[in-house]
Amino acid sequence: MGKRYLTIFTFFVTLVGCFFLFFDKSSNKELYTDYFNRLNNATTFANLSDNKDLNIHIDSEYINNQYHYVITLTSNATLNNFKAMAIPSEHSVGEYYPSFGIFDNVNINLVQTKNDDNETKGVNLVLSKREKIEAFKIYVSYNNYEYYYNVTVEE
Repeated sequence: MGKRYLTIFTFFVTLVGCFFLFFDKSSNKELYTDYFNRLNNATTFANLSDNKDLNIHIDSEYINNQYHYVITLTSNATLNNFKAMAIPSEHSVGEYYPSFGIFDNVNINLVQTKNDDNETKGVNLVLSKREKIEAFKIYVSYNNYEYYYNVTVEE
């Protein structure tokens, strides 16, 4: 029993240390802040139904006094140099929200989802909050274009 607690404690200390080490780099924090500000200040949003290449779906579940949100991004085509970030439309300043591809030093491509596959290929952005979220602002860039979406969470 003591080994289990020691292992869990070591895991959390490492996880917290890696988090602070990562955001201790001023360039990473500045990069995150730049993308966050672009998304937060967006006033014009693309219509998701007009985009034939990208699918966005939000699942929500209430467990243990928290709302858990999984934002799934899948594609009908290969999207090169893919990046994404999601923030609640009503958010708290100073919190960090899920992102994908922003901090990677290599280009990441989102590959086409095949209809006959039983697997979902794509990106999941995950967020847990005590407060219910009505909508998300979502930043997506690929193929040298940037898109901003305002997506409502459906019940």
